[in-house]
Amino acid sequence: MKVSIDMIHKELQRSATILKMISPPFNITTSKVAYVLSNLRKGKTATSLYYREEFLIRSDGSKLRVCIYQKDREVKDALGLLWMHGGGFGIGFPEQTEHLYELFAKEINTVIVAPDYTLSIHKPYPKALEDCFQTLNWMYEHHDELGINRNRLAIGGESAGGGLTAALALYTRDHSDIKLVFQMPLYPMLNDLCNTKSMKDNNAPVWNEKSNKKAWKMYLGPLYGHHNIPIYAAPFRNKDYHGLPPAISFVGTVDPFHDEVSIYFKRLEIAGVETHFKTFEGCYHAFELMQPKSTPAKDAIAFLKDAYLHAYYNY
Repeated sequence: MKVSIDMIHKELQRSATILKMISPPFNITTSKVAYVLSNLRKGKTATSLYYREEFLIRSDGSKLRVCIYQKDREVKDALGLLWMHGGGFGIGFPEQTEHLYELFAKEINTVIVAPDYTLSIHKPYPKALEDCFQTLNWMYEHHDELGINRNRLAIGGESAGGGLTAALALYTRDHSDIKLVFQMPLYPMLNDLCNTKSMKDNNAPVWNEKSNKKAWKMYLGPLYGHHNIPIYAAPFRNKDYHGLPPAISFVGTVDPFHDEVSIYFKRLEIAGVETHFKTFEGCYHAFELMQPKSTPAKDAIAFLKDAYLHAYYNY
């Protein structure tokens, strides 16, 4: 789907034009540059939430940094929310999504734990998913010191982090006794085949078909192009949606992920999974992050807050 300027929401048209002009293409080189720049930001919080870091030890002896956010220094019986940042699996860091952490934790008793998972420029699948699953288990095992209820764990993420959310929900269902109370895969990256109508020829700002294909090639590594891609790598390939936790998401109509996200949530609904899903007309990928003062961005955040409140009090 080729995206013309008239297909984009009027409040987003100017930003769309600028973003298409200044956004570098997603590839190994730009990902490595982004990684160097992101290291300057890591550990420097810009939020009023109480913030700290922990370092988990991976099976190979290396350290996994996790960022922890909560309203106050001391919390009890909080919902534990594992959050996975976006960035095509190849760029990004936990601190980039602090505006959402504030949304979740300022009014609601929530502890957000955000792992600085392994990026695809360093190691491909399944390393990122392994990091996220290790973090989830650590939250479960260390619930007392974290001040969270071990029976109230949820997961979420945006874009590639949304893809990891869907993958982790599947993996946890199939390989763990942990029962997730809900999942929030926001406009998730799910389909390595890149074969939906909204993806083909998509040239929208922020993320498009070309970037998506390069990102999947980096993330899957030697698996790329194979028929037997695990569902935990590309959740769109999953056939069994039963037993998955309630799900929350939204996506823009000109986002290349529009069709795969819409289909995925329809499959969840058919399987009897409770869903809260909304599409936003004329909105490109991560519009609420790029233009937070726009009307559609405010509407998306309001929808997300309402859905989160519903999940918090009902699941």
